[in-house]
Amino acid sequence: MPRGARKDPRLRRALRLLLLRGRSRPGVKGSELRKILGSDYNKVLMELNGKLSKLGLRVKAVLKRGEEVELEDKEKLEDAWIGIVLSEELVEEDLRSVGWRIDDLAVLASTIVLALSLGGKVSRKNIVELLRTKIPEWRIDVALDRFIKAGYLFEGEKDLIELGWRTYMEVDVEKLIKMLSYRPSKNQSA
Repeated sequence: MPRGARKDPRLRRALRLLLLRGRSRPGVKGSELRKILGSDYNKVLMELNGKLSKLGLRVKAVLKRGEEVELEDKEKLEDAWIGIVLSEELVEEDLRSVGWRIDDLAVLASTIVLALSLGGKVSRKNIVELLRTKIPEWRIDVALDRFIKAGYLFEGEKDLIELGWRTYMEVDVEKLIKMLSYRPSKNQSA
């Protein structure tokens, strides 16, 4: 490294903050990063994002209801959850090491699609009714509670479940919908 060129220690600190989990949730609120890293924290995040892109990762910021925020937008960034996510798809072998049961993932995927199809909210009862022929009710309830606690889902009044900030951060919702709505043509074999 040439003389005079010093690495910004805030870059390392930002990386540590974004990788560590607080209360089983990854990521940090933008307002917290501003307090810790200073008023130009978004520039630190943009530099970190550039370095992470070489590793197949990226810094992503989302608001509570799913709107993705550009790292340049300091005003909105302050209210966003900021985390590090994959910029490339996982291969099947990598998925096995993530630690989720396949039926738990089925509950989450079904809840996401059902909530989106019903305008963003779905009752817990509807989710259980949809899945109980394939998954025991107690496992559905345990999975829903786990995803609510982890921030993937949000449960409001009257047992209505909405998508949480973490779903929008970690799940490519549009791609999930396209995958589930794909129907092979009649010429393709089953």
